[in-house]
Amino acid sequence: MKNEVFSLKKIIQIIGCMAVCVALTVGLAGCGPTGTKDIEMTPTVTSPTVVTNGTLTVGVNSSSAPFAGEYKNEMIGLDVDVAAALADELGLKLTLVDINSQDAAALLSEGKVDCVMSWNETKSTSTAVTTAGSYLKNGTALFGISMGNDLQVNTSALQGVKIGAQAGSVSVTTAGTYCGYDNVITYNTLSEAFEALEKNEVTYVACDAIPGAYLATSYDDIVYGTMLDSPTDVTIGVLATKTDLKTALGNALQTIKGNGVLEVTTSKWIGDRAATAVMSS
Repeated sequence: MKNEVFSLKKIIQIIGCMAVCVALTVGLAGCGPTGTKDIEMTPTVTSPTVVTNGTLTVGVNSSSAPFAGEYKNEMIGLDVDVAAALADELGLKLTLVDINSQDAAALLSEGKVDCVMSWNETKSTSTAVTTAGSYLKNGTALFGISMGNDLQVNTSALQGVKIGAQAGSVSVTTAGTYCGYDNVITYNTLSEAFEALEKNEVTYVACDAIPGAYLATSYDDIVYGTMLDSPTDVTIGVLATKTDLKTALGNALQTIKGNGVLEVTTSKWIGDRAATAVMSS
């Protein structure tokens, strides 16, 4: 699927949410005599487990919204926030490296990064890389119009229903198996498909759940409906030989799942309903 760019409206909303979250965190942490509190980080892993002492170096793909993108020369996105939470759990600072899918395995092998977010999206077959765990699930989902936050979709009754999808995406094929290929209306971009949904030219839009849910937050009446296929895990890639790092990241991941940080982070980017649907157990 072609990637949608970060919308300015959405970025402003998210930055506002981040400011509130930071304020809440500071409030919960408490303050010293001067009104501030320094939190000393104690690294749980050191070199050579990580490339650089005191730092978790993470590869993200800035052309894959909402997982990562650039705004005012800074990297932002869902993967960026998850990586930051993991680094914090490990007592490490975070360094981000912009990567593309083709180079991900090589950068891990060459020691340029400690791990890669959204490893599954690289489609790599490298046996040198394994996963430290799954943090989300993604797959083809249906989005529709609802003025509430609930959209009931009967997938067994989609035959003959007009469904929009982005041309060239896997979603075209998936939607076609439900509604009939002649009823799939394709568009050059996902934004165009959502605009068609707004105009009632189609009943639903089929697309990847996470990018679709991110885009849907820019609309007042477009909401997540249901998955159309079995979702795949969104994973963290690490070198298979770095067993200590794999274990440490896996433990940190379980912590941010258990304490709600991952769910809050995901909801910030794609909304509560979709976040619940894509959370990985």
